[in-house]
Amino acid sequence: AGLAAQNVRDGVAVQAELAGLERLIVAQTEAVSGNFQGKVDADVAFHVGIYRLSGNPTIEEMARPQWVHFRRTMQVVLAEPSAHSPVWRQHQEIYQAILAGDADLAERLAFNHAESAAAKTAARLRLEEISKESKP
Repeated sequence: AGLAAQNVRDGVAVQAELAGLERLIVAQTEAVSGNFQGKVDADVAFHVGIYRLSGNPTIEEMARPQWVHFRRTMQVVLAEPSAHSPVWRQHQEIYQAILAGDADLAERLAFNHAESAAAKTAARLRLEEISKESKP
């Protein structure tokens, strides 16, 4: 997100990719009423869009093998309907920081977004484990 914002600030961001990110923000808002897989796909596409906007293909290449784990986290977070709006709002805030060329803010927001998802996933998995242990 920080690199993407720098590219916007420096005028080297690909406008088509910025427009694609904007469309994803709209699609995510609309996906709230759509199917579950559509929500996860919109979430994945947003993250990949930022990787591409960063102008560093190595980021996407390094993340690709981790997507099975990222998708699991997204599925856990998005399984709770009350999480949709906060996730989409976080994406909107990250996008706005990128659009403003504020690399520090974009990076901080992206980090907080990842930390929040990780904490929610860990908590949900702990609850599932406790539930399994309490069953006869």
